[in-house]
Amino acid sequence: MNKLLIIILLGFISFGTVSKAKYFEGVVEYDLSYKPIHKNSAIDYLEQNYGVKEFLYYKNGFYKRVKLNKEGDTVSVIIHNPQLKKIYGSHVSTGDTIMTYSTLENVMKSFNMKELKKTVVNGKKVNGVELHLELKDEFVFDEYRSQNTKYYFSKKYKIDPNNHKDQKDGFYNELVNSYPYLVLKMILNDGYIKEETKVFTKIERKAIDDNTFVIDDSKPIKEI
Repeated sequence: MNKLLIIILLGFISFGTVSKAKYFEGVVEYDLSYKPIHKNSAIDYLEQNYGVKEFLYYKNGFYKRVKLNKEGDTVSVIIHNPQLKKIYGSHVSTGDTIMTYSTLENVMKSFNMKELKKTVVNGKKVNGVELHLELKDEFVFDEYRSQNTKYYFSKKYKIDPNNHKDQKDGFYNELVNSYPYLVLKMILNDGYIKEETKVFTKIERKAIDDNTFVIDDSKPIKEI
């Protein structure tokens, strides 16, 4: 399995948030739903392999995303460590192995952003932005050449872009620099496997223990 397929499977290109008194620290719960794109994809398969519920734990640029299936079993775990400039991820398909890569690397060659109309998500007024990404030529395969994502956010939940200045994968640093806010809704069309919709159901500001973001180094760790 090549690096790009692992990134798609784990959903490494992720969008979270930050902390200090004026910045967000806490937990966000999301509901996940899907529309299949690939001819061999089906909703049941996507729900089992990508999850139906996500929990985001956030503090000072560190984040941990845990996805669960309908049975409540963990499907994947993603951890971002801004100090090491690394993302770590595990998935049911990789067993105990933890995949990791540098956030300074980027499989995308270009991006463009455009603002969307204001709307309401679960009772909260939100702004929106659409991000279009084009793959570097060496990562293009089959019909997968680009991806498109719509983000909706509330300015009530601000983030510190300095904590993500080195997160160049998927041009996330550019997105956060222009729109430094917690994402409340996301519609990701990966252009190959699925369209994923993520909508917040609960946001709680709370102190997050630093141990939440510790990597279990007793497990095998593989660079991709």
